[in-house]
Amino acid sequence: MTLFAGAALDPALQISLKRAVAKKAVGLIKPGMIVGLGTGSTASLAIEELGKLIQQGKVKHCNINKMYFS
Repeated sequence: MTLFAGAALDPALQISLKRAVAKKAVGLIKPGMIVGLGTGSTASLAIEELGKLIQQGKVKHCNINKMYFS
């Protein structure tokens, strides 16, 4: 199933969808998990969401491995 077959997404909609995916992914993180992230913009949004949870005290210990372009 393709959500937007062949159609160009509005940039604001694309960012909104990426943020929703990042927020959902961060919500799946459990204590003690090791999280590996890629290098894309959605990974950056996930890091922002995770930072919010850390600031709110909802996440206390977190190990993150992030790949970098060589």
